This record gives sequence, structure tokens and C-alpha cells, in this order.
Amino acid sequence: MEKIEIQDVTLNKPHRELANDVAMLFSWAKMENTPYRDFSRPRKTPSAPIVEKAVADGPAKSEAEPLPATVTSFVAASVPPELGTNGTASVQAAPPTLRTPATHPSSGKLAPVVAVYSVAGGVGKTTLAANLGKALCSLGEQPLLVDVSSRGHLPFHFGATESKAGSRKFVPPGEHAPFIHVLTADAVTNEWLEDTVKHAMSGAQRTILDIGPLLGGLLSTMFEMSTVILVPLLPDLNSISSVAAIESLLNVQSAGPKPTVYYVFNQFDQHKGNDQHARDIVARQCGQRLLPITLRHDWKLTEALHGDLSTADPTPGPELSHDYVELALWVRRVAPLRSAAVLPGRWSEQ
Repeated sequence: MEKIEIQDVTLNKPHRELANDVAMLFSWAKMENTPYRDFSRPRKTPSAPIVEKAVADGPAKSEAEPLPATVTSFVAASVPPELGTNGTASVQAAPPTLRTPATHPSSGKLAPVVAVYSVAGGVGKTTLAANLGKALCSLGEQPLLVDVSSRGHLPFHFGATESKAGSRKFVPPGEHAPFIHVLTADAVTNEWLEDTVKHAMSGAQRTILDIGPLLGGLLSTMFEMSTVILVPLLPDLNSISSVAAIESLLNVQSAGPKPTVYYVFNQFDQHKGNDQHARDIVARQCGQRLLPITLRHDWKLTEALHGDLSTADPTPGPELSHDYVELALWVRRVAPLRSAAVLPGRWSEQ
């Protein structure tokens, strides 16, 4: 083994220069009488046996030690998966600059909230909210629907024959079928939202908000209450031009955590070139936030909505019902219900 000799290099000269510089600094600060002690010392020279051992064992490791498996697994688990267009989670993590939708059960006091909103009128917000509630009910849920549009039309989609404020319960046909609660008000105020609506939401599995476009300062409150916002679009110029206005409005109104906004085309005909062209324009603007699900046009439902709601049955036909069930399944994936916890304690037989 070749012995490496280390030459002892003295550092007296540099230290003398450092002491002189400090002395000049003390003199400039008029601190001549202040004692100065040189705390510096020459670097210790390792002995030859230590150097020989280092050469025998090989060079010292300079690379950082890898993280333990428990830490790396925790970091990987904390990165939410990106939601694909079909509602399933992909393997790759979402880019950190993009906000991913909530894909885990709500852990707070309130259940998941789906807000149906648009700045454009006549795009089918109330119809979408009502039929989405019916589809979720057919899947076994008991949603709470809140009419925040100041019109009170939501109960008529469930067989109501009169308009009145308050909480109303509607039961679909069939034995042991889930029910739907519909909440309306004579006037939408901040006090009604804070007291009545939030109290009803605390006991609901899921809440659907039918939000009107003319609510002013109350929009920020409802956006902060929402998990996701669903915006219906018609394949026309009015709806397409409203997308930029909605994006800008949500960035201004919501000061806290912003819910993810999704768009869905309503009264869509895939065989019409104009409808496909409108969808391509919005897809370039919104990307994956434009749902692959489209709601088809149903003339029977359109005639019922334009007639007397107190006597007509505004129920979609089989094809449109299929579309709403697909939309309800997507909602259940992107905003699942709160997970039920196993109650602690000893089980017993009754």
C-alpha cells in the first residue's frame, strides 16, 4: 500500500493579516482601548495513520443518504392523482401549477356541494340541477336541492303544484325509494344562507345549489360553500362567450379556496356540425374541464318545461335519462360522499 504524506501547511501569515484588518476596523470605530482576541486557529493536520486508513477504506461518501421508505411513500401518497376525462385517476401526478379537483371524501362538517351556475340565462340550470338530483336519488342518495335563483321553480320539477318557501320533501314512485329535500326562500339573503341553508346542509348527504346569475355579493359566499361548480352550456354563441366571463368572475369573487369549475353541454346534438364546432371551441379554452359527457336534446322535456309545470311531468326520456345517470356517476367520483367511520366499542347482540 502506498503511503500518502501530507505536508503541514502553516497559516500564520493569513491570520496575521486578518488580525491587522480587524485592528484597523476597531481603530476606525474609535474602539482602540477595546481588547481584541484572535479566536482563529490554524487548521489541524490529520495524522498519517488516519490518512492511510482513509486510503485503505476508499474515498468518503459525499452523496446524500436516500430517504427512508416510509418518508418516500408518504410524499408519494400526498400527491393527488390527476383526474382523466373519463373520471378515473391516472398514474401520473397532476402538475403543481394546476388545481386538481377534490377526489376524496369531505372531512368537514358539510357534505359535498355541487353548484350549478351560469351568467347566461336559458341554458337549463334548474333543469340540470333537478335531473341531476333525480339521477343521484336513483343511485341511492338523498340529496338536498337548494333553489338560490330567487324564482322558486325547482319544486315544480318534482311534482309541486304551488310555490311556497321552506323545506319540502319529495318522494319518487316505488317502494322504499330515497327522497329529495328541496329548500326555497321568498328572498335570498345572507342570513338565510348562513342560518337556514347551512343548517340543512349539515345533515345532508350531498347538496346541489341552483344559483341564479343576479345575486351580487352573495356569489362569493356560495362559491366558498361549493366543492365543484358545474356550468351548463348551449351550443350557441351566447354560451361560448360566457365562458370567459365566468372564469373571470370566479377569480374575482372567490377570495378563499376556489372550487374547480367544469362545463357540460346541454341540448347537444352530436350529428350537427355547429354543435361539434361549438364544443371544439370550448375544449380549446377549458381543456379537461369540459366534460366528455353531453346532455342530449329531448323534445318531450322541452315541451313540458314550456307548458304548465304544475300539471306536466318534466321527466326526461330514456336517452337523456342515461346522460344524467352518467353525469351523476361522474359527480360521485369527483365529489364522493363522506366516508362512514366504524364506531368504536364492543359489539353486542340485541
